[in-house]
This record gives sequence, C-alpha cells and structure tokens, in this order.
Amino acid sequence: FSRVIDGEICFHVKEAYNIYKLYQTRYDLHKQVYQHRATKEIEYMITDALLAADNELKISDAIQDAQSFCYLSDCILKEIERSPNQNLKASKDLLMRLRKRNLYKLVHEVVIPSDRELRLKEEEITKRCKLQPSDFIIQHLTINYAKGKENPMHYIPFFDEHGKKVNVEKYQVSLLIPQQFYESFIRIFVKN
Repeated sequence: FSRVIDGEICFHVKEAYNIYKLYQTRYDLHKQVYQHRATKEIEYMITDALLAADNELKISDAIQDAQSFCYLSDCILKEIERSPNQNLKASKDLLMRLRKRNLYKLVHEVVIPSDRELRLKEEEITKRCKLQPSDFIIQHLTINYAKGKENPMHYIPFFDEHGKKVNVEKYQVSLLIPQQFYESFIRIFVKN
C-alpha cells in the first residue's frame, strides 16, 4: 500500500483512514500518557530534585563532557537517596515525597479556545493567591496531530488504483475526522 512516486513515499488512498488513525493515536498517547497530569507531576518533581542536587553533584556539567554524560542514568536518583551528604537534603526530601506518592498537585486546568491566544504569567498568580513563584508551576501545553494547527494529511502524498498521485480530502475519508487538529491548555501545579 505504499510506493515511491517522483522520489516521494506515497500511500494508497485506501490507507488514508489508517493514517488518520495513526495521528489520532499519537494525540491520544500525548493526552493520556506523555502529558497526563500524574506524569507531569512526577516529571516536575524529578526535575526539581535534580536541580536541587546540581550544585553539589554538578549534574549539568556532564553535558560538556561526553564520557560523563554517558554515565548519567536513572541511577543518579538512587545515588542522591543513598548519599550521606547533608547538602543533598532538599533533593532527598523531594525524592522521598515522590516515593511516598506525595506528588505536586494539579490545582487547575483550562482548555484555551482555538480562536484565542492566552499566556498566564507568574505575577497573576502571585497577586491572586499570595504564592511565591517557587510554590507553583505553570504549564502551557499544546497537543496536536504532529503539524501544529494544520491537518497533517495535507503533507502525505497518496496514489489511486491507477498509480497516479492524488489529494485526499477529509470528507473523502470519513465525516468523523476532526475539524481542528490541536488543542491548548494551561495547567497550574502547586508544590506544597
């Protein structure tokens, strides 16, 4: 169901729905797994633990040295937890919270309408909630079908039963194909 035509990999028109489903699956994985609130809570906690340990362990210096970089792995979290170094206390405390599943909390999420651009600034939260910027995280998130706001199928070359290149429009595939191929969110996580 694919062949090279004029130097491009093209797909048979019969595969158009399956390709749409591929992009839908990509979107679903981002929504339900990669960008899931618990995934992000854990990711932010690990990031903060590594940042808290960086002055002592010089983790970020490893990007300048290929050999050091090759030795970076998840084991660094165990090293921090086992270390008797008191300068790693903040990092160890975060990792202990993580182990006890005392995660950062998602306190608010809003879907941004497609006709609006909205960016939330730290100052807006610090005024309203009397929090310090170190107390919360703002996540501006966009999930899409891999081509931003555009329909990715416009970039996929197709051929018909005669081997001729053709364009495939949404209505030719299914009436249930989305009208919009992205969505944006703003999330606020609090650390304590």
